[in-house]
Amino acid sequence: MKRAILICVALTGLAALAEGLVLMRVSIDPWRLAALLENLALLLGVFVGLSHSATVKLLRHWAQKSAWLAVAIPFLLLIPYLIYALGTHTFSLIALGKLCAYIAVPTVLLLPDRLHH
Repeated sequence: MKRAILICVALTGLAALAEGLVLMRVSIDPWRLAALLENLALLLGVFVGLSHSATVKLLRHWAQKSAWLAVAIPFLLLIPYLIYALGTHTFSLIALGKLCAYIAVPTVLLLPDRLHH
């Protein structure tokens, strides 16, 4: 888990460095660029974290222990949308509702199966 957090922090640092390099060359709104690059770093960090078996085992343990966590963990996927939408001023309640439904339906359908290996 610590390794995954370190990877996310490193990717965030790389995103900040990339933003600085791009802003030195091109005149772009820094908040929109930061939202885009941070979103990319966050998603890459999640993919790297989920490839680590200890992280997956920990998430499974949490999901088996608590139904609330089993429901809440998938909704963490909304964080990249919120970072991007708020950073680029394109937030929409309709889009947020669609994403929530997209996450909620499979989560609720698979919730009873969380106790089986």
